[in-house]
Amino acid sequence: MMKFSVIGPSGYIGKRHIDAINSNNGEVVSYFDINECNLFNEKTSFFTQENDFFDSLRDSKPDFCVVCSPNYLHCKHIVLSLKSGIEVISEKPVCIEKNEYKMINNAINASGVNVHSIMQLRLHPVLDKLKSISASTKGQQTAEISFISPREEEYLNSWKTKKEFSGGILFNLGVHYFDLLIEAFGKPIKSDVEFNEPYKAKGTTQFKNLDVNWYFSIDPEDQNDGLNAQRIFRVANKEIEFSKVPNDLHTENYSAILTGSNFFSFDKVEKTMNFMFSINE
Repeated sequence: MMKFSVIGPSGYIGKRHIDAINSNNGEVVSYFDINECNLFNEKTSFFTQENDFFDSLRDSKPDFCVVCSPNYLHCKHIVLSLKSGIEVISEKPVCIEKNEYKMINNAINASGVNVHSIMQLRLHPVLDKLKSISASTKGQQTAEISFISPREEEYLNSWKTKKEFSGGILFNLGVHYFDLLIEAFGKPIKSDVEFNEPYKAKGTTQFKNLDVNWYFSIDPEDQNDGLNAQRIFRVANKEIEFSKVPNDLHTENYSAILTGSNFFSFDKVEKTMNFMFSINE
């Protein structure tokens, strides 16, 4: 049985990770959080002090440390885990600054253990459809991506909408969609960002054979009813449908990592991360 230590399991996304660990027959042996989490029993060690938690990793030696802390803490927590000799699974994004990416890469090289990123949409059937479109595309085609998602007031007023803490809306909403396009169409040639605000961002990105207009928003003024996300993903005049997902993709993401896939390893997200840094300056 694989053993896991988890940072930040009490939040919304942390619970997705716990479900994925349980579904893959893993065991959480310890966790670090500001709040006690009701997902575990009394056998699971609970730490509220960062130093105590990382000291414990050196003794307990779990198979993985899972990083679900706020985005601006990802780099610090990943590096400390690597220095403890523990392999890492990180919620996206692995970091929000280019210098942080270099720090993590240096820590990987120094420790000899790896980091894996949750990029679950790579396992969605839409990626194969995008690759098929890319392979059959002749000449320059166009694409439109628009994702307008409702968020509660608590979210709108939290660290998640502040660029210095979360990376901003492009890291919160855009990263998965850009990752799919990069996997299917290759490295982007250039981008123009019209605006990048706390609640919305708009711009264009050019690939070798695809011009993409994109818009991401959590602005209440953009929402029809405040309840349902509005998503347009149209590539080369073909609608890309996201609603049909065969399994829980977080669980599938974990399964791939635990069975040795390198599809989500640190070096395999480099193109996407560098692109995100370039448009989020």
